[in-house]
Amino acid sequence: MQLVVGPPGSGKTARLLKEARAVLEGRGRVWWLALPSQRAYVYRRATREGPLLGLEVLQLQQAYYRLLAAARRLKPLFTASARVARVGEALKELAGRPPTPGEARLFARGIAEAKRYGLTWRAVPEVDAEARRFKAVFRLYEALKDPHWDLDDARLAAVELAGSGRFEPEADLVIADGFRELSPLEVRFLTGLAQRIPVWASLPKAPPGFTPTQTLPARPSRVVAYRAANPVSELRWVLTRIKQDLLEGYAPLDLAVIVPEERARAVQVLAEEYGLYLMDETRAGLAETEAGRVLLDLLEFPDHPTPSRAAHLEGLEPLVTAAFDQGLSGREALGRLAQELGLQQRYAEWMTALEPQGDPLAWAEGLIARFPVLAESPYRAALLDRAREARWLGAGPEFRRWWAALVGEMRVFERPRSGVALLTPEAASGRRFRRAYVMYAVEGAYRAGEREDYFVPEEARLPWARAFEELGLPVRLRGRDAGLWAELRTRADEVILTFPEAEQGGLLEPEAGLVGLAREAVPPLPEVPPASPLLLEPARPRPLPNEAPELPPAERVSVEALRQYATCPFRFWAERRLPLDGHEAGWRALVRALRERGRLGTNALQELAEAFPEAAAWLGAYRERLLELRFGVWLPQRALPRARLDAVRRNGAGEVEIYRFVEPEAHPMTPQDAREKLKARWSELYAAGWILEHGAGGVRAVRLWVWPVGGAPVEAYKKPVRQVWASMRTRAQKAREALDDYRSGRFAPRPGYHCRTCAYADVCRYKEEA
Repeated sequence: MQLVVGPPGSGKTARLLKEARAVLEGRGRVWWLALPSQRAYVYRRATREGPLLGLEVLQLQQAYYRLLAAARRLKPLFTASARVARVGEALKELAGRPPTPGEARLFARGIAEAKRYGLTWRAVPEVDAEARRFKAVFRLYEALKDPHWDLDDARLAAVELAGSGRFEPEADLVIADGFRELSPLEVRFLTGLAQRIPVWASLPKAPPGFTPTQTLPARPSRVVAYRAANPVSELRWVLTRIKQDLLEGYAPLDLAVIVPEERARAVQVLAEEYGLYLMDETRAGLAETEAGRVLLDLLEFPDHPTPSRAAHLEGLEPLVTAAFDQGLSGREALGRLAQELGLQQRYAEWMTALEPQGDPLAWAEGLIARFPVLAESPYRAALLDRAREARWLGAGPEFRRWWAALVGEMRVFERPRSGVALLTPEAASGRRFRRAYVMYAVEGAYRAGEREDYFVPEEARLPWARAFEELGLPVRLRGRDAGLWAELRTRADEVILTFPEAEQGGLLEPEAGLVGLAREAVPPLPEVPPASPLLLEPARPRPLPNEAPELPPAERVSVEALRQYATCPFRFWAERRLPLDGHEAGWRALVRALRERGRLGTNALQELAEAFPEAAAWLGAYRERLLELRFGVWLPQRALPRARLDAVRRNGAGEVEIYRFVEPEAHPMTPQDAREKLKARWSELYAAGWILEHGAGGVRAVRLWVWPVGGAPVEAYKKPVRQVWASMRTRAQKAREALDDYRSGRFAPRPGYHCRTCAYADVCRYKEEA
């Protein structure tokens, strides 16, 4: 095996690309082994000088599978969540009681580490009673999973196959690049391959017992550091600088924002305010998807009922509102509140329905079918697979808790749309940019995660060098933080480090090994102009009216306006009597113009294209469909309440299509995005329910579309809606109640979580009066 060694950012990837290009130009095939986050980056680097045929970027695990599959030695594989479930089954059999998911997870991770270094259960050192229990669980787990393999079995089998030399190589060259280190088994795999084909690898340091083929010197990077007053000012400054970078000609893929994983979501939220699309490359858990969040809320509701979890349950809307207003949660509190509101029967029905009945898997399938967000999710099959694994642990409440735990174990990867990369330190490893912002560089934020093991202490482990000579668990505490910091300081030609001086918990200290300077020596953030639209809007005092409000009659109040009224009657009144100054967004003006026209002809379409030149291409691209639509339709026409719909169309299949126009999207909209747009509204689902219930003219189904202005329409649900959903009936009931209140002329404030975004707090002053 040929080994290229050099510090992070020294040009190892460029050196190995020369080797790859030489083979590819001779029509050979190259396997490039890298981390999952490096795949697109390697392809971009490799094709910078022109197209290449024969280069395949793989993870090490994929290379194991390919080698084993070619030799016909691959067995059915376990998922990570299945391993936790089988370990739980082993614990249950040994202890005579179901373990907690956390206990099973602890043992599963210990087993994974042991197998990662080639140990069987027999080789685990028995240092104490817990280590002996671990060994017993390990042994029983191996018996329970047979004839399946877990991921570590596949690795060990591939290492043995490569070491034997009895394999047919698919590639003419293998390159391993972008790793901070390679484990002893990974090194054995590569040296085994090197018996038959050329293998090149790059590392910051040579593994024990290996002599580098080439050592590269450090390459300088420009590194600057700034201190911010707090995390918010730090983030606003970075987002402003990114907008300036883009205006100055940087391509989005030239830039990167590197943050600790737990801070990535906050960065994304504020980036939306700045109109920036950050390409979030963090691997989300299944529990973080829309379907995963809803399922976990349902599974956890019987044990820990909260108003946010109850919001998924039809018929409990008054309970949810009252619980939010009063700040209540918990079984006793919500049960008593449901009784006060006359909802105790409905509340009890849901409590019963959310407990597994009979066959756990049949109950799980019924639960998923009951909620469209679960039934139509692309992760429906994965959720049911986790239920099958949870069934190994039993039925009843334990099944429910284990199903929730296994959903939390699974990681999913949705390919991000192109933009400025938002990365964790792990995702940034092995990649280089023109400019990178490393944020929140405070003590403890960027660490290699070294800690002692629960089962096998450090003194019972092998030194790192000996682990390359004999199979065994190596020491964990090896001082790898410095290597991580050196890597972060070389992720770009220019690296900008920032850290906040304080946050709500108190003062913060910079990570000295990463920042390289004491706090006092770091300059404050340079001044930048405001770049958020919210920071650019001036606040103006608004005069109060002297006369009574003039509000539209009930027949001219749409269902959506009634939803706003039901949320807060005073805000509804204030928005119409004290309209805020501001420019109407172009897309809103276009939708208003479409509604006013009712129907479009060729001339009307041309007039709109001239009036809205920024939308002319979109109007032309969807000309045929737009000409078929009726805009600004009131439905029903004679009964109340009435929904005002952006557009409707009746297709040739006996279906009515309802369209909702929304703001232009920075990235293509998905069906999940479309459902989210409709979820908070009443109009579209109310109208769909009315059409299905009254079914005039042979209407058999309704299709719901969300259409970003400037983009393509997206159908919110995979199948046409053929029955009136409970959510449609609920919206109809709420709309009727709101209409009765509106007719009474009451416009008192109705406080709640929505007060946080209200622009009329100074006029309302509800909290001060209370």
